Amino acid sequence: MYSPTQCDDQKKECWCSSPSGHEVPDTRKMVGGIFKNTLKPNCEEIVNPVKDEGPCGKQANLYGRNLLECDENGNFAQLQSESQNGADDAVF
Repeated sequence: MYSPTQCDDQKKECWCSSPSGHEVPDTRKMVGGIFKNTLKPNCEEIVNPVKDEGPCGKQANLYGRNLLECDENGNFAQLQSESQNGADDAVF
């Protein structure tokens, strides 16, 4: 059964995995040994960040691409904030 959080107990590492089985970049964390107080990555939120109904909630979660913001009804928000790389996202 699929789980977005994957862990290797021997290496004491956890990371996020896409539904197709690919590791999500920059999510691997050491969680054991001297890192025993480190929290596992919040993969459910990373892999499935949008749970709203409507067209916005159905947008593809492609890694390396920011998701457009949704309003409370699951539609695309009219005003989008700046993306993580500093460029503005546009809604057409």
